[in-house]
Amino acid sequence: MDEVIRNILSLTELKSIFFVADFPAIVQAVSQEAQKMGYETFEINKGNSSNKQELMDDFDQTFDFPYFGKNWDALNDSLASFDEWLPAKGYVLFVNYPDNLFEKAYDDLVVLIDILSTRISEYWATRMKTRFVTIMPYADKYLSLFDEQVIENQALGEYIGIVE
Repeated sequence: MDEVIRNILSLTELKSIFFVADFPAIVQAVSQEAQKMGYETFEINKGNSSNKQELMDDFDQTFDFPYFGKNWDALNDSLASFDEWLPAKGYVLFVNYPDNLFEKAYDDLVVLIDILSTRISEYWATRMKTRFVTIMPYADKYLSLFDEQVIENQALGEYIGIVE
């Protein structure tokens, strides 16, 4: 597992979202290693967000953004400006509730994954030379997000990884 953790946190890794089978164990191991590396970690773990507004509230409460308009553009901008108010060598976000979003707000989950996987990852990797990674629990049903090509311009394996 140590090699998996190092790969997840590596600055040279292109993948920015990892769906992991053993979520609790990965959260613990990644958190410990991230702390040693000077990374900030955040966990959105309420488990009850089932729509965009609840998701935005979770992000606002978790990150305590200086200003947050609670929409997709504001989330993108706020996540891209960490260095202004929370400097660190890297950032790890644990999102522990994709089931509710998958069942009740599928389109919102797609947008969230798009923001976290491509836009934010590319921003941090290319401009700031800093790692931003998101880790979510894995379930076979999430593969439909990719099988149906719901997430445009995104190949499973390019920005998104699965750790079984």
